[in-house]
Amino acid sequence: LVRFVKHKVSTLAFFLPGIVSALVKLLHSSKNEWIDDLATEQCLYCLSEIVCCVLSGDAHHHENWIHSEGNNHGSSSVDASPFTIKYSKEWFDDTVSKVTSVLNSTIPVFANHTHAMVRKACAAFSATVIEHCKETLSESQRILLETLLSLSNDSWELVSVFAKGELQRLKEKNLVPLEIMKVILKADLGVDSPTSHTYSSSFSEKNETRILATIDVLGENETSLLLLSCTSIRRELVHALAQGGSSKILLRKIGAVANPKGFELFVNDVVTSISSFQDGAIATYVFVANEILRGAASSQNASSKKVALSLIVDEYVSKLDSLSSNDDCELYQQKTFLLEGLAIAAETLGPYHIKNSIFLTKVLRVLLEYSGHVTDKGGDKTTTEVAKRALESVAVSANYESVAELISENCDFIVDLLVCQLRHLDEYPRAPQLFRTVLRLSSKDKNVIDSLIEEPLSISLQQTLKVTKRSRKLFSEHAVVLLNCFKQVLFVCKSNNTSIARDILLYSSALLESSEFKVRSLAAEIIAKALSNIFLTKDENVLPLVHNLWPHLVQSFRLYYHKSVHLSLMKNVVRVSQEGKFIRKRLYEDLWPIIVSRGIITEFVDELMDYPDCFDKECVVEILAQKSSPLPSSFNAGLFILDEDMFWLQQIREANFSPERNDTFLKPYDTLNTISLIKRHTHLD
Repeated sequence: LVRFVKHKVSTLAFFLPGIVSALVKLLHSSKNEWIDDLATEQCLYCLSEIVCCVLSGDAHHHENWIHSEGNNHGSSSVDASPFTIKYSKEWFDDTVSKVTSVLNSTIPVFANHTHAMVRKACAAFSATVIEHCKETLSESQRILLETLLSLSNDSWELVSVFAKGELQRLKEKNLVPLEIMKVILKADLGVDSPTSHTYSSSFSEKNETRILATIDVLGENETSLLLLSCTSIRRELVHALAQGGSSKILLRKIGAVANPKGFELFVNDVVTSISSFQDGAIATYVFVANEILRGAASSQNASSKKVALSLIVDEYVSKLDSLSSNDDCELYQQKTFLLEGLAIAAETLGPYHIKNSIFLTKVLRVLLEYSGHVTDKGGDKTTTEVAKRALESVAVSANYESVAELISENCDFIVDLLVCQLRHLDEYPRAPQLFRTVLRLSSKDKNVIDSLIEEPLSISLQQTLKVTKRSRKLFSEHAVVLLNCFKQVLFVCKSNNTSIARDILLYSSALLESSEFKVRSLAAEIIAKALSNIFLTKDENVLPLVHNLWPHLVQSFRLYYHKSVHLSLMKNVVRVSQEGKFIRKRLYEDLWPIIVSRGIITEFVDELMDYPDCFDKECVVEILAQKSSPLPSSFNAGLFILDEDMFWLQQIREANFSPERNDTFLKPYDTLNTISLIKRHTHLD
């Protein structure tokens, strides 16, 4: 019916208020689902027809209709149609105001309708009214544009494709009001508005889809000029994106469309925020920077943004250095985002810029350190895994087959890094983590490892030993760091590399006298491993090394005896010292008085029961003098007559053993009587 009489504008104008009112009521009734979707769809199409027929620009400027309506109404009452109106500017303005109010309250409702065909009809309505009523319904332009933009990213392809096509058609006809589009974009992003500084509400899914569509319509140049050229808007955008919960798609879109200059300015503002906020509050800003970088990596001019990338890399490395000493679980997210950001930066730069710039010299150290990060609680495995993945990503971005190849191709830098950290432990407390990663990642070819670190490590140790001997300081402040480096080296390098093991042993020996338990414990573990490596090669005499170690071991027994530390190390020393024969006399003269005074004879003998040759005859006398002190069978079985003066000892032992028991314990006896008997046999009276 509307289409039949649409050429009679005056007739439609007469019925316009009633038709619009009836259609709107019918549309709102459809929410109660007593009206089917097809009827709702047709209502929207009918509404667009009558609105555009009466209020379109063509109808508004139809002078013949305007004047004829006025003249006919005043000259003849006979021919006057009962369906006429008294047309005037007041009537027109009043009608436009009412229709605008109805559209602004109705169209957004049907843009969110549950049925796709209704949403499609809503998109068609919005496009038709924008096209034909641009001047008359200017107050509805923003609502209609927002509706069309939102539907262009609808979840149903039927709707989104149609809405995008309508937007493209309007754009080609220059019917898209760019100024309104810019207002919509800034409002959806939460910038350049009175409430934008609060950032209290997060981005809704609807707003994000509309933002994406708006950016597509505006294009790269207009978007960059609008959002990134003005300092105040750009900074508001940074905070809005960080605190508004932006999606990855939106952030990547902004990164992709930003021109190099705007991208650099935006990144600088993000980096400024990261550096100015406390560690616990930077995660969202790092997330924004990372996703912006991912978007930039997908753009054609990614390499032109390397200045901005350098800013991000510098800030990320600085933050990782400050966070590395803190194992707080709450900082895990920050560390993860920062490590991932370095990998994204490498992906954005590409292999040429990675290999021909200082990028690797900036990021390799921190990635290698975090890849070997171990805490006292067993290790921050999650952060370590993230760092390893980031390191692998950097290797792939640089066209290396593996991280091992990356290290091999940059071995000069790696060696300098190892030596520098070894010599300046006060500046590099994470040196053990670096050693751990480099050595373990290259463990498939241990010859390469040994040649890589042997010479610089030996030179550094020799210099350290000279300082130690001259100043007699034990460097307790950095000893744990250095010993952990040694530990990584010893447990990865070839066991037949006696040069490294010897140098480490010579330095670590003095640290047995440290007042800190952790230092002594690490030193004992490292010395035991070094002695074992050297002893197993059979190529070098280990006895001179035991000779150098002995004074430090005795002093450590005297001052800081701890069973788990000292007895385990002592067992290794005895094993490599001709099963104790080399140190038998020293043990009695230097160490035995300490053992007796501390009352640890029993546990000492139990630990060394497999090496009876380390005990001098005087030691055995005191062992036997312990009242009710059992002697293990393996120890008894190994006691042979060492000389003529000890024949008595063999007789006493046999007389006091119980042949009925397999474990062979000495029978209790009176200590004083036994000592007297021993003295008579050994002529010690």
